[in-house]
Amino acid sequence: MSYIDLENLENKNELTAAVIQAAQHLNLYNSEIAAILGLKCADIVEILNAERMIYPETQQGDKALSFIALFNVLDDRHQSNQVSMSHWLRHKQEGLLDTPLSIIVDHDDLDSIVEYLR
Repeated sequence: MSYIDLENLENKNELTAAVIQAAQHLNLYNSEIAAILGLKCADIVEILNAERMIYPETQQGDKALSFIALFNVLDDRHQSNQVSMSHWLRHKQEGLLDTPLSIIVDHDDLDSIVEYLR
C-alpha cells in the first residue's frame, strides 16, 4: 500500500514529500495541486524543484494534511490502484453534484469529499 502516515508529517520536508507522492499517485496536474493547496502553479514548480517547502503550521500545511487524508482513504478503498484512484476523482460519483476533483478544485471543498468517503 501507499498509505502515508499523518503522524509522521510533523516537519516541512516530510509533509512536502508526502504531498508530492500523493499528487503523483493521483496523476494530478500542477494546477490542480496548486488549487487544492491554495497556491499558484509557479509555487508548485518550486516545490517540485525543492526550492520551496510546505510548512505544517500554515494554511497550506493544513490543506496538505487534508489532501493526504483524502489520498489515504482513496488508497485504502482502491487497494493502492493508482488508475482506479485517479478515475474516481475525475468521474461523477453517486450523491455528489459534480466530480470529486471539481468539488475539491473549483469549489475549494476538499473536506466535504474526505467526509463523503469516510
